[in-house]
Amino acid sequence: MVGCVRPAEEKDWVEINLLMGRLRGELSTLYPLAPWPETAAPYIEKIRSSLREHEGAAFLIEENGSICGYGIGWVVSEDDFESRHDHLRYGRIEELYVLPEARRDGMGTRILTALMDDLKSKGISHISLGVLNNNASAIAFYRRAGFEGYFTVMKSTF
Repeated sequence: MVGCVRPAEEKDWVEINLLMGRLRGELSTLYPLAPWPETAAPYIEKIRSSLREHEGAAFLIEENGSICGYGIGWVVSEDDFESRHDHLRYGRIEELYVLPEARRDGMGTRILTALMDDLKSKGISHISLGVLNNNASAIAFYRRAGFEGYFTVMKSTF
């Protein structure tokens, strides 16, 4: 089926790992990142643990039998009133990626919609995500989907 979005299964994590590596490769042109092979295993375990512990979901999109994108999100419950952003319980989209050759066909929107629908089904009405400030195409994508900036994190390297 062309452009089919489905929940990720156990067998899909090998492919998700490869896609995460591709994402890191693209992001490293915008921001210096640690090499993926050295950081992949602990990061993926952290993601999978968060999915299990925080009502998470991972979705894939396939085209002609090949996985060409994924999205990962979960529910965040803030116990500390001082650290909350908008609400004590909100959705977090941790990652969303579509292969460059599959972009501009609505695949990212379909993955984002699946994640948002999943979070809404869990009683979530507010969702946050992070985007590098120099990733103009991602910022434009999320703005078209109704997201807006509300918090900026500053960083210094010395």
